Amino acid sequence: MMDFHANGRPKIASLDGMRGLAVLLVLLVHYSVAWTLLFPQAANEATFTRLMADVAFSLGNAGVDLFMVMSGYLIYDHLMIKPQPFPVYFGRRVRRIFPTYLVVLAIYVVLMLIQPEKSKLPHDPIEAIIYIIQCALLIPIFFGKEPIVGIAWSLTYEILFYLALPFLIYVTGMRYRNWSTRIAILASIAVIISCITYAAEAHERIIMFVGGMLARESLVGRSYRFSRPRLMEGAALLIFVISIGTIAYWRGPSSFVYPEYPEALGRSYLLFIGFSTLLLATLGTDGICRRIFEWVPLGLIGEISFSFYLTHNLTMRIVIGFLLPHVSSSIAEMFFWLALPFTFVLCLIPGLAIYMLVERPLSLQRPAMISFKKPKKAEEDNITAVSNP
Repeated sequence: MMDFHANGRPKIASLDGMRGLAVLLVLLVHYSVAWTLLFPQAANEATFTRLMADVAFSLGNAGVDLFMVMSGYLIYDHLMIKPQPFPVYFGRRVRRIFPTYLVVLAIYVVLMLIQPEKSKLPHDPIEAIIYIIQCALLIPIFFGKEPIVGIAWSLTYEILFYLALPFLIYVTGMRYRNWSTRIAILASIAVIISCITYAAEAHERIIMFVGGMLARESLVGRSYRFSRPRLMEGAALLIFVISIGTIAYWRGPSSFVYPEYPEALGRSYLLFIGFSTLLLATLGTDGICRRIFEWVPLGLIGEISFSFYLTHNLTMRIVIGFLLPHVSSSIAEMFFWLALPFTFVLCLIPGLAIYMLVERPLSLQRPAMISFKKPKKAEEDNITAVSNP
């Protein structure tokens, strides 16, 4: 069975592997988009490779949803088990996100100044400075602007979640409620979020945080021990496969386009169920899910996932700019399949560098090195904030 801490709570080293899966899914989104930019004609042809690229785009978009489910689980679990003053709690969250993010933002700004023709910065210097400050604070979406680091929109969602969750726990008295009442409160919040996002036709993915919170309560209700673990894991995997399979089939209104309402909300419901059950199967049983996500290479990718997440899209843009004048449409299909592992390696290099030079020493306050031993447990400060393609 599972390894346990002295207080009876399970060790969650497998969440590093799950973060690795999430960031690899996100990589697929930008890889598919990059392929369409390099080979626009092939992206419009009815070929097997074009279909697989569109499927990869759809499935890859689910990587951010998985990150949100894990954040919901970990932050909620941390606050329920270990109450602490808000300044201490939020200060740790800020330290976890901003050093790495601000370094990557600075790199983007420098590159935009070097290549103004590709810049998002306003021409007016004052407006440009204001825009950069808004992006540094992760608030440009509140002013109707696209972030400089495109995928940073999800970090805004993370910050809002970090701010709202302590207030929610305090107002509802969650720590002092029994298990069934906590489940009812979280289910009610999910319904409220659904109604609001349906009316606004936006921000439907916020519901994923609640999925992680419900998964935590489900595990607590069973004391992290399911009476029939094999049956539970089998059912969870079946639900997960059905939800992911539906996402692969039920894509956007056209190729390489994110679904619109009401399909977007239906997609979030599917992933809400699929990823929550996957989390239950991973943490609540000692089966195949746990063994997969405790695989050391996947865990190492998960360990650097935040830095990788922030840098991989920029790396692919640079690669595209280099390749665009030199590739022919005749190799479009072969390129999609053969270039994927090389793209991963190229994106891994800057992600690893940022992790070792910035994220690990500043955010995690650890030596700038990575252990290649199998992780024993996941600490709260290893929670990786995420973003979307």
